[in-house]
Amino acid sequence: MAHNGIGLGEVPPCRMLKFSTKACGGILPNHCYKPFFFLVWYNNLIKKMKVKLKIEKEFEVKYLLAEVGARYWENATVNGEEDTEGTLIPCRDGEYWKPLIDIETGVITNWDKGHTASVHYKCCDDGLYKLLDENQNEVKSIEGYVPKIMCPKENGYGDYVIMDIDREGKIANWKADLSDFQDDE
Repeated sequence: MAHNGIGLGEVPPCRMLKFSTKACGGILPNHCYKPFFFLVWYNNLIKKMKVKLKIEKEFEVKYLLAEVGARYWENATVNGEEDTEGTLIPCRDGEYWKPLIDIETGVITNWDKGHTASVHYKCCDDGLYKLLDENQNEVKSIEGYVPKIMCPKENGYGDYVIMDIDREGKIANWKADLSDFQDDE
């Protein structure tokens, strides 16, 4: 590529530079200023060649950690009993329901075995949903609307977590649908 008749890697001849040692404050002798000005010219050219790229990378994910802010705890039954205070449901942590779900099997790994539950929690965009790798490091998270993966029983319209859970912690009709975690760009 040529620029003003000068190719990359070439030192421009003195007659084309039209500079003297005064241009550098007199610190360079006449025989040294050509490489100095060539480096300045070349560095300015490099600065103009920057580009931003988005890099796409695949990750192996093993778990989904849901942190669901249930508005009405009584919208769940545990072992056939209405959970009016939210004290019966396994995986409750403070004001949040936090099941850790094996994505492949649909089993809640932190479930208290022996309990069954039918959950129909309204979340009002108070949820954080994290995809984790096998070491439980976060790969991707979304917050707000409930992802479809959390509503295997019926459509939750982005506002409800709706599922049935058996005694082993397995979610009925589980489908590993991660489409809500995909970037739309």
